[in-house]
Amino acid sequence: MKQKMLLSFVGVTSLSLVMSAAAPVFAAETTSPATNQPTTSTTTPSKTTNGNSNDISKALALNNKYVKVTKASAVYDKSGKVAKKAKMKKGTVLYITGGINSVKNKTLVQFLNPNSSSKQTKAQYVEAKNVKVFKAVSYKVKKRADVYTSKGKLRTGYYVPKGKTLLVHKTKTVRGLKLVGFTSKDFIKWSALDHKSGKELNK
Repeated sequence: MKQKMLLSFVGVTSLSLVMSAAAPVFAAETTSPATNQPTTSTTTPSKTTNGNSNDISKALALNNKYVKVTKASAVYDKSGKVAKKAKMKKGTVLYITGGINSVKNKTLVQFLNPNSSSKQTKAQYVEAKNVKVFKAVSYKVKKRADVYTSKGKLRTGYYVPKGKTLLVHKTKTVRGLKLVGFTSKDFIKWSALDHKSGKELNK
């Protein structure tokens, strides 16, 4: 029986408002890596009468940063309308691309979801007050790594192949097993990472 592969790649451009990332993909019954790169865009901050300077300043500080959603949050389109059937769960990791929009006293920031399994073809926004910057580090995987749940249970048949780059945003120890999280629910062993390859992303 062929096993399933879980992939994640993170790339960050400096001095740019564009992020490119391949999402984690469950590649069922395949032996070749599958990557999925979201469409990116560069957006000039909108000029409106609704936002105040303090909110705009906070939003600007999020540019080109990886953030975590601090509570369940609505997703908005560029006109400020809530996108149907789209909601960000607490703990979701996003990358803020730099677009800012102020609508109905809400300061919105444009994002890409590096953990999405589908391409993002339209501009999406979340309230700036509902996200915060966190310490994010990328590592290369030095050997094939089995995937675990947040409770330390092995996800049978799922793995991350050697040489892939993961965005690590949490660590935890479960029954003596040190794990690192690269999505909100997927973990691999700390020992499977090339620790010399670590790069801090939110500088």
